[in-house]
Amino acid sequence: MKIFKNFIDSNINNDSDIIILDVDRTIINTTSWYHACMNEDLLLSKSNIEVFKELNDYTFKNRTNKNLQDFRLNTLKLIEQKINKNFLEKVSSLSNDYLKEGDYTNIWRMYLSGKYTAMYLVKVYEEAMQCIEYYFKYYGTNLKVVFLSSGYEPFIRGVVDGI
Repeated sequence: MKIFKNFIDSNINNDSDIIILDVDRTIINTTSWYHACMNEDLLLSKSNIEVFKELNDYTFKNRTNKNLQDFRLNTLKLIEQKINKNFLEKVSSLSNDYLKEGDYTNIWRMYLSGKYTAMYLVKVYEEAMQCIEYYFKYYGTNLKVVFLSSGYEPFIRGVVDGI
């Protein structure tokens, strides 16, 4: 916890009481996008999960900016185009008044997928949460936490809300 506390201390801007944290690998134990893509029918169908694995392996073995850009674009192309029954059943524990079977995939699906991922597929670092709670007590309600990510905004909003 001391290492994490020192990390947060170094990321607080004393002029405006802001903590800047990266969601993946700082708050949760891994990359949320990877786990969402590997969970059948959350974002990808079973057949597209295999394609995603190949893309992921290639991209991170041959890491360049171009490969990362291509990975992001190609991953988006793999997302199921329409909402199906399996997705709706999977996220049924979350508030969903906006999607029905047959709807086209949209930001609400991305948000629910992120929230589901944070709640059920990844581990949130308890130490990180304890430190954030401590800083809210120390700095008060004026403290602002800025979550950084290279991920897709609606998805990451869901992850943060799921934490």
